[in-house]
Amino acid sequence: MCTALTIVNDGMFFGRNLDLDEHFNEQIVIVPRNYPIVLKNESSLDQHYAIMGTATLINHYPLFADGFNEKGLAMAGLNFPHGCSYSDTPKQNCINLTPYEIILYTLAKYETVAQVKKDYQNLNLYAQDFMTGIGCATLHWILSDEHDCIVIESRHDGLKIIDNPTGIMTNCPNFEYHLTNLDYYISLNTKQPTNQWMKDMDLKVIGSGSGSFGLPGDYSSPSRMIRANFLKQAFVKTADVDETVVSFFHILDGVSYVKGSAVNENGTLEYTLYSNCFDTKRKTYYYKTYQGYQIAKLSMDRVDLDVNQIYHYPMHQKVNFVFEN
Repeated sequence: MCTALTIVNDGMFFGRNLDLDEHFNEQIVIVPRNYPIVLKNESSLDQHYAIMGTATLINHYPLFADGFNEKGLAMAGLNFPHGCSYSDTPKQNCINLTPYEIILYTLAKYETVAQVKKDYQNLNLYAQDFMTGIGCATLHWILSDEHDCIVIESRHDGLKIIDNPTGIMTNCPNFEYHLTNLDYYISLNTKQPTNQWMKDMDLKVIGSGSGSFGLPGDYSSPSRMIRANFLKQAFVKTADVDETVVSFFHILDGVSYVKGSAVNENGTLEYTLYSNCFDTKRKTYYYKTYQGYQIAKLSMDRVDLDVNQIYHYPMHQKVNFVFEN
């Protein structure tokens, strides 16, 4: 399970927690403009926008879990097991993509969410394995730029492109459920509550934070959606980029899995393998891992984006303690 987050504050900051029970050889990958992107059904893209994100590299092919491009468009795929349904084959007069291609294709080709919304009215996501032993993940996707955010779900009743005014996404059920579920938490407040129901009694606030009474604290997808929205609404805007990035990670910490706190149906432990934050305006990737609990930073602008080879960097998996004595 996972949580994705978007914050607009002097540019767009986009990122996610990736919660899983095992590593998948995840790396930070930069795909330069001239690296050929071969697609199963669509024409290859020999020239395209530069992309940076988290991916598995198999035979020099980047399978992106999340990423952003040099134009400021960002995208992430999150687990959507119970609502996901792909078509069986490509269709005529459609943009035919496999689930593992959609992030790569979208970020390579488009600058804005508006462009994607228009073209993806004809999107057909069809089930085809990447290779033997690597099948189709059951996903839905969040796509954001500085002005718009949408969710893309391929469901039993067809492809859905849903406006996302929250800039946040978790997992099942479908996204319309999560939007409706926000209504049940209308009374949440960062401020101190006042007595609204027993006017004949002098009821007192117990302590600070009492306005958030009822905020769900469990790890389920609906609860993480509510908690992430509450923390995002509490975010204090600042002109300091570093402070924004740190606050972004604190919000993700508020919905992260501690190892041992969630055992999935296979009996294995799910936990937050990594959290990341893309500063799309400054083309910077920040991340931390569960074991490497410090923020690392990489920049798209520090490499040559006009070559035809991929750059890739391992994610740090060991903490660096700062000794003070």
